Amino acid sequence: MARVRESDWVKVLALAVVYTVAARLSLLFAFANSSVSPLWLPTGIALAALMTGGRRLWPGVMLGAFATNLLTPVPLPTAFCIAVGDTLEAVIAATIVARMPFVLDRPGGVVGFVLAVGMVPSTIAALIGVGSLWSAGLVPTGQLGYIGVTWWLGDTAGAVIFTPFFLALREAPLVPWDRRSSLEALTLLPLLAAITLLVFGPTPISHYPLSYLPIPVVVWLALRLEHVGATSAIVVLTAIANWGTVRGYGAFAGPDLNQSLLMLELFIGVTSVATLIQAAVIGQ
Repeated sequence: MARVRESDWVKVLALAVVYTVAARLSLLFAFANSSVSPLWLPTGIALAALMTGGRRLWPGVMLGAFATNLLTPVPLPTAFCIAVGDTLEAVIAATIVARMPFVLDRPGGVVGFVLAVGMVPSTIAALIGVGSLWSAGLVPTGQLGYIGVTWWLGDTAGAVIFTPFFLALREAPLVPWDRRSSLEALTLLPLLAAITLLVFGPTPISHYPLSYLPIPVVVWLALRLEHVGATSAIVVLTAIANWGTVRGYGAFAGPDLNQSLLMLELFIGVTSVATLIQAAVIGQ
């Protein structure tokens, strides 16, 4: 791994703090196991940080992951092993993506990004994490597959949904916005939030399978505002849909909250990939 320069330690500590806060938020959705969430926001943050700030910031991921697991009911060696797995995941993913030109600017780059994140790095993190929990007696043998899939999908969804958003946010000041684009953003994002709340909130129609209703607005945002609009729309959809599903609203809500969230993240992940591909095509 790259050596950390003295001038980077402030960034490392900042990344550790942000990672820990994001992890605590993600663990609010940990229903199958207190250490495993079907939506892991820190993966998106860690990958974006290492892609933009360099892989030498990896100690920030390590410190954040270790601190997070110390705050959960796991032994110290288990917390350390999980932190190692999360760090390897971020470093390997950033290394693979760094070798891919035009990551989010080409449709093939979007598909390559998803495969690069989901195939190897997330699998390594899931195997190390679930294996560490199992060796500590915190995961029954009969639930290894279920918890493993939850871990893998949570990490993959976190990267696919949030890493493009942070990258687009970083480039937003460089994008020339005219008055019309700003007005559309100020109109469409609240409209998307209202429709998503209608479908995934405490409304008379929330029990109907209408999860596709917000998609036209997501497509419109991607069409008009490209990556900034597409990624912002997906984050708004993710936040409201997860909030509603946990509270029993929407088509994905069911008696098993973890399973409900897994199905929801799969839906949002597929929507996110399709939207990113559309934004890349428009950008071309």
